[in-house]
Order: sequence, then C-alpha cells, then structure tokens
Amino acid sequence: MRRRLGTRLGAVAVGSLALFGAACADRSQPMATEVDADHREGHSNPMLYVAQLTPLNNSGVQGAAAFAIHNGEFTARVFATGMAPNLVHPQHIHGLPNFQNSTCPGPDAANRIPNSPANVANPDQLISIQEGLPEYGPVRVHLDNRLTAAGAPGTLPTANAAGVVNYLQKRPLAELQDALGDFQLLPLEEKVVVLHGGFVTGADGQQRYEPSLPVACAEIRMTDETELRQRQENVLVVPAGFRAEKVVGGLSFTTEMAFDDQGRLYVVEAGGGFQPVEFRAPRILRIENGQTHEVINLSNHVVPPVVGLAWDNGWLYFSHRDTDDSGALSRVRDDGTELQKLITGFETAKAEHFMNGVEIRNGWVYFGIGQAGNSAVVGMDIAPFVRQNPGLRPQPCRDLVMRGHNFEGPNFLENGDPVLTGPYSRLGQVRQEGETVAGVRKCGGAIHRFQPDDPEGSLQMVAWGMRQPIGLAFNQQGELFTGENGYDVRGLRPVNDEFDATLRINPDQPGRWYGFPDFSAAREPLTLDKFESPDRLQAPIFRVGQDGSRERLGTFLDFIIDHQASGLPAPDRNLVVGLHPFNSSPSGIDVAPQAWGAMAGGIFVAEWGDLAPPTNPLRERSAGFRVVRMDPNRPQSRVEMFVQNRRPGPASEQGARG
Repeated sequence: MRRRLGTRLGAVAVGSLALFGAACADRSQPMATEVDADHREGHSNPMLYVAQLTPLNNSGVQGAAAFAIHNGEFTARVFATGMAPNLVHPQHIHGLPNFQNSTCPGPDAANRIPNSPANVANPDQLISIQEGLPEYGPVRVHLDNRLTAAGAPGTLPTANAAGVVNYLQKRPLAELQDALGDFQLLPLEEKVVVLHGGFVTGADGQQRYEPSLPVACAEIRMTDETELRQRQENVLVVPAGFRAEKVVGGLSFTTEMAFDDQGRLYVVEAGGGFQPVEFRAPRILRIENGQTHEVINLSNHVVPPVVGLAWDNGWLYFSHRDTDDSGALSRVRDDGTELQKLITGFETAKAEHFMNGVEIRNGWVYFGIGQAGNSAVVGMDIAPFVRQNPGLRPQPCRDLVMRGHNFEGPNFLENGDPVLTGPYSRLGQVRQEGETVAGVRKCGGAIHRFQPDDPEGSLQMVAWGMRQPIGLAFNQQGELFTGENGYDVRGLRPVNDEFDATLRINPDQPGRWYGFPDFSAAREPLTLDKFESPDRLQAPIFRVGQDGSRERLGTFLDFIIDHQASGLPAPDRNLVVGLHPFNSSPSGIDVAPQAWGAMAGGIFVAEWGDLAPPTNPLRERSAGFRVVRMDPNRPQSRVEMFVQNRRPGPASEQGARG
C-alpha cells in the first residue's frame, strides 16, 4: 500500500529538501524532493558496511562485523571465532568526537599507560581499553540485545562452547541517533568495532578472565557497491515506511512552495542572494507531471530575492524586496496575470534577514520578517548592507528604554576609526542611559498580518522580539508555529547560544514580546556565563550617561534594554516548542495532517544549515541540513531527526547531489 502524505507537509518536505539540493548541493542540478510513505518492502537500496576483525593482545580472534541501514532500520551483525568459550563478551562501536577517523591501536599503545591493565604480570605487553582510547575513542554503541547507546549495556553476547560469537540486532536508526545525543553515528565509516574479553596472567601468576580486555578490532568501511551508489544517488536517510522521491529537477535557488486547491504545486525561484544582485531571474513556476511551467517572470516587477509563497483563492502571495531594498509583499493571479503590490516599506529587510514565511488564514495574510543584524547592534558583520543603506538599523515594535550600553567598532563608512554604536541605532549613533527608542509600525524581528483588501490600514503586529522568524504554519487548533534562526557568534555583540528554536505563537493574543535581543533561543537571560564569547570576539562596551559622560565597562554580554522601564516581562519559556542545534537555522515548517496517524499534529521543520565560520568561528562541525520533528505538547524538548544526509553537512561535501 502506498499513500502520498500531506498537502502542506508535503510542501515542507519538498521545500526543505530542495534547499539541500538547490542551495547546498550540486548547483548545476538542483532538485525538489518529496517524502512519501511506502509500506512495501525492498523499495530502497540498503547502505552496507563491513569490518574485518584483526586480533589484539595475541588473542587469535578472527571474524567480521557487518552493518546495514535500510528502511530506517540500523542492523548490526558480528561473527567471531577464537573467543573465550561460554563467557560474556562486551562489544562496541567506538568513535572519536568531531568526525575524526577512528582507527585500531598498534602494538605501541601497550606502553601508553603504566601498569595498565592493572594487576597483571606483564602490563606493558597488553593493550588495555584505556590505552586504545586515543585511536578508537569512547564507547558509543553497545552491541547488545538493545543496541544501547553508551551508558549501562543491556544483555551482552556470550560465546558458545566452541568460542564463537554470532550476534545480530536491529534498532530504528532515528531512535538510536536520538539516544546518542550530539554524537553522530553517521558517517559510520569513521568508527571502529572493538570486541572485548580475554584471559590474562595476574600478578599472582594465576589466569583470570578480564572482560574489558580488547581482543579484536576492525575499522568500519562502506562496501564498494554502496559507496559507488551513494555517489551516484541521493544521500538521504529516511525513516522506515518513507522514501525520498525526486519531483522535478533543473531548478535554481528555490526558496518556497505552495499547493493550490487542485493539488498543483507552485515553486519560487528566488533570483538573488543576500545582496540585491540578480543571479538568475526570479520566477514562480507550476510543477505538473515532473515538468516546470512558468507562471510569471518577476524580473521587471520586483527586486530579488523572492522568498515566501502562499496560494489562496486563485492568488499567489509572495514576499520580496522593493526598488528601495525594503521588504514588500505582492500577489499575482495563479495564471500569471494581474500582479498587485500589497504592502512595502519594511526597512530591516534591507539587511541580511528578509520577509518570508507567507501564510493565509481566515482572511489574514501572515508573514515574518527578521531583524537587521545579529543582536540589535550594527557592526562590520553587515557592512555591505549598511554601505548600500547608511541609515540601516534594527527597528523595535514598541518603545524601548536603553541601559546606555554602546559598542566600539570601526567606522567603515568613513575612515575606519573607532566609533560607538548603540542598540537599535545606525552606525555611529550612541544611546544614552534611560533614552527611549521609539517603536515603529513596520518593525523587524516580528510576525505581522494584514487583510488583502486594506493592507496598510489593517496591518497588525502579531508577535515580536524574535531574531529571525522564518516559516509559518498553523495547526487545526489555530495555533501558529515559526522557526527562529537564532544568534550568531559575529558582530559587535556576539552570542554563543546553545540552541535555535521553534516557537508557538497565539494570534488571538497579539503583541507578545519573545525576548530578543536579551534572551536566548531557550528564553534564558543572556547574562548567564554560558552565552559568553571569547574576549577576542567581543567589542568594548561604554556606558553613555544622560549627561553624555562615557564609562568603559569592559567586554562581556549583558542586557541592553531596561526591561522594567520598558514594560517587558521575561518571555514565557513554555512557548519554545523545540530546541534545535545552535546555528542549524530552522526554516521551512509544517504540521503533520491527520492522515499521518501517530505523527498527526507533530511539528516538522527543515534545518537549512549553518554558514560557519562567518556566522560562528567557534563551530567545529556542521549543524542542520536535515528535517526534524517535535511534539508541540512537550515544550523545551530537543528535536528528533526525521530525514538527514548520510553524513552531517551539505550533500555537496559528500560527492552527491542530495
């Protein structure tokens, strides 16, 4: 039985995975992809791995291990001879952190730690489990009856009377990866298998069984057939019962998509990048039977990039830049006729964060817009946008009272000399202690809505105090959800956050402040030490008093808003639905329909991925480049993997198109 899943959720799967293909993989052959449910067996090729065991500590153990990933299941098998008969033998997958290649230890490792293993006659002739750690790393997965992720193992295999271990076990890959936490099981070919348990001669001359003694090791490698296929095909790992299917190819910079009431798919080609430079024509396309049909070429109508897209009652609504680079939202008939600009003039869209996430409900057009800059202070990190628009600054939705903190950085618009810049200010403009920054109607870092027949008159701010809300989705109860691209470690006020977030919004209670720029993605105060960046990355802070006096405070992360004077309560942490890895950039979002059974009502989010090192020089490995899910009834929980690449990071780094 095969069923195509969802309408809007199908769109998210397509949109998010199109980012894998179009934005992050082989740019000459971008593709849109859709996740389908397929309950037939054998509908996808397994990923196969082998590991040829070699003996350690003169054990004489021989054999092999094999692993398979198929239909969302992880299968492990070990066959070994020469093991101590009728005894329990621990066996593990070991792995080094940060995607380093694990290897098997050589004989010299036996001399690494004095008297290890302990209480044996000749410890310098034996490799203990601790002495092998620099080569193969800590235990990551116990090859036991449950494929337990580190910690206390379950039931371990016992060799038979002939000294043979014959082991086989399965576990859902997503479940195993969730149990591993931040450590990534894939790529498996960077890991090793180690078997343990052998007899040693004790210091008293007596033989005894040492269950932790390494007796065999094998470096895992992908089979030649699997490696070749992975380079030729997509590299997606999907859950059991699902498969990734190419819908259309030949797209360029796809950013969003929507379905009409007939189930026809529309796709936006952005036509631009961060800067207002046109790489290719911005277009809206209709996809039918694997073919693209141009609805409208927007080259002569808007400034790219075109980002959001939604269909309603014969109209396609989309967000873009206007001729002055400000954020705007327009609509066009789905046959390409009658183009209308509805609203414009959102100044913060002149920076790196655009208007996006168009969604329509009960006659209202909803959209998100990011704040200018990283954390409410203009600096060198957005210099190209400031040079284009020198008055560019972050803009709040409500009046804010400042604490007088100003940040020192180069005046890149003039001579490069040091200059102080305050929060919510243009470059070189200071904010005094107690000064009020006026809120603006078309503010950034917010979700807005309007009615199409009177866009300017009906414009309302729904929620604010977010860095970059991106992607919107309603559930059946009318709750609104958005992904938030959190802080970066950049600019004059870098924030070394722990997470990005998916947030719950109540449209019936508009005006709630969500904590930016003084609270983290998990809505904790940024005054906590864990959010500090190294001093070398922070700008000196000067407090400017009401009399204009200046006091150097140092380099540290602190509140910049007087919350009490501004009437801002601390944000409600229960409004955080899911916590994503820091810099993973949650973007496309949707809610699973009732047809998804046990998954119905779940939130699915595409993590666009990081742009490190420019966005975070402290990051050691990629984040994002996957689709995750979360339960909206479990606030502040970490997201669970749903679809990901075989290796962390973009498909273009894996010799495949994604």
